[in-house]
Amino acid sequence: MTHRESTLVHEAAHAVGGLLAGHRIDRVHVGATKRRPGDAGFTTFDLAGSPDVDMFGHLVAILMGPMAEGKPPLPWPPHPDPDHSDAFNVATLVNHLAVSKSDYMAAVALAAHHLDEPQVKAAIARVADALGEAGELTDRGVRDALGPELLCWFAHKAEPCSI
Repeated sequence: MTHRESTLVHEAAHAVGGLLAGHRIDRVHVGATKRRPGDAGFTTFDLAGSPDVDMFGHLVAILMGPMAEGKPPLPWPPHPDPDHSDAFNVATLVNHLAVSKSDYMAAVALAAHHLDEPQVKAAIARVADALGEAGELTDRGVRDALGPELLCWFAHKAEPCSI
């Protein structure tokens, strides 16, 4: 996998993980930024609109990024590396939520479980393709890339859908 392909899959997995946690996506971006030339990527979520934000699900969504590109999960205890945004965000959430080692391992296992689901694999591939073409997607762009069948699956978590 090229660096660009890895970055696309990584960010797409964050977005798909966020959808699984019920989050609304603010932006998914791949490309040069002021701080990082080349194929940098980031995913942001609109967490302010819901009083019932699933922060454990957010932790899982962050873990899904590197795991989707074939990297091992971030080790316990996570260290807040300011040069590595996923490590920084994971360490911040672990600290804020007072996540125990066993709860962290459960989040890693849940991320791995999601990444093994055929619908999640398909969703990551579709979002990565759309992101590769556009460079940036909003919540609407991610949902458009998924299409009605996968959106229905996400809405009902594998219950039968009629479209």
